[in-house]
Amino acid sequence: MLLRTLLYYYFLSTGIDEIFKTACFLGLKDCLDLASELYTKWMANTSTNEIPHSIKGSVYCYGIAEGGEKEWDFAWNYYNESDIEDHWELAFLNHGLSCTKEPWLLYRYLKDSMNSGSHNMLDVLLHMVKNDIGRHVAWDFLKENWHQINDINMKESNHFYEMLLPDLGSKATSELQFQEVRLKYLCVL
Repeated sequence: MLLRTLLYYYFLSTGIDEIFKTACFLGLKDCLDLASELYTKWMANTSTNEIPHSIKGSVYCYGIAEGGEKEWDFAWNYYNESDIEDHWELAFLNHGLSCTKEPWLLYRYLKDSMNSGSHNMLDVLLHMVKNDIGRHVAWDFLKENWHQINDINMKESNHFYEMLLPDLGSKATSELQFQEVRLKYLCVL
């Protein structure tokens, strides 16, 4: 009985997030407004984060996406200055930061992540390639900083590129982009 109850709540929680995420992805105004409202309330009072855990990742993502520099900076500062021990909270913030629609903020995120030892570069890039703007920024950044990123991730470089390059290649929007990814991938092997 306990297992059935746990599974019920797990699927309920997961289902709510998928519905919320899909509604926001499709641009449903009520969903985007709710994400912005919940995120703004959290910004006003960080001591009581009333965003339900089941939709927290989506709220962070769309709250930042619908906002601007202020919303992004808030998440970035919270991520870096707080003593967050909750793995999920860190993951939600990491993903949310990659959701901004501002290319210069995405570039800043990549640059700051590369220059600080506290961020996993692979996670940042993998989150970023999931959105249209982020994919282009991430690819340009990767090409510009190939050697430096290689040096940072030397121990895990094969794993790093095995995870990242297929994602980039599958989302290439031109033959030239696909060939560039292919050449980078062949260089790694």
